[in-house]
Amino acid sequence: MKKNRKIPAIILLLVSFWFSDLLAAKFFPDDLNIPVGMKQWFVKSISEFLKSMKEQPLWSEAKDRNRISYRFILKQGWAYKDVVMFRIDQGTKNNWSLTVKQTDHFPSKGDFKATRKRLSIKEVKGFQELFAQLQFWELPSVGAPQHEVLMFKDYPPIWILEAVHDRRYQVIRRIAPKNTSAWGSDPQMLKIFKDQGYPDIDRATSEEINRKLVAVGEYLVKLSGLKLELH
Repeated sequence: MKKNRKIPAIILLLVSFWFSDLLAAKFFPDDLNIPVGMKQWFVKSISEFLKSMKEQPLWSEAKDRNRISYRFILKQGWAYKDVVMFRIDQGTKNNWSLTVKQTDHFPSKGDFKATRKRLSIKEVKGFQELFAQLQFWELPSVGAPQHEVLMFKDYPPIWILEAVHDRRYQVIRRIAPKNTSAWGSDPQMLKIFKDQGYPDIDRATSEEINRKLVAVGEYLVKLSGLKLELH
């Protein structure tokens, strides 16, 4: 009889482990504002990458009004091996840190390199000024369809920026922002992108957003001390 009583307890324990792992792997909220055509791929692939880099979800931290974090993923494209993740976190009021993780694989095979350094208030203010200029909280989650429809053909670099601050969470993803002049005009493809929920952004605005995002990325590279050419 004692053995039989142990069986439900074992099953309950296994289920609890599975459920805990499922919750831990949830890197994005269900109401993530990503176009329907790419939402499943985005959530699956980026979640797998973050999990492989031993990262934790940011969106669930938005309930903490004191939590301030920024996470930037730079996937350099198929022609380059570098995949770099930067994360700026606030500890106490004047205690900020920059964590940098690098890998040659997407997702990582567990062979990533990680470094962490304390940031000065001046360095943090420099980042926050560029972040404010980007107007991150007002940006659509993806770029202009005219830019993305052209760049998708070449397995381009992908830049992803997440932030949690003042109980808000947001994530944006941009394709090859350094190539600001790319602008497609295929009416059939553009219709498909727009039907999937891509935003209506004019060319000048698209180029301005991309330039400001590049400035944020370059500043993070500078803070990290990496000798990395962005693409």
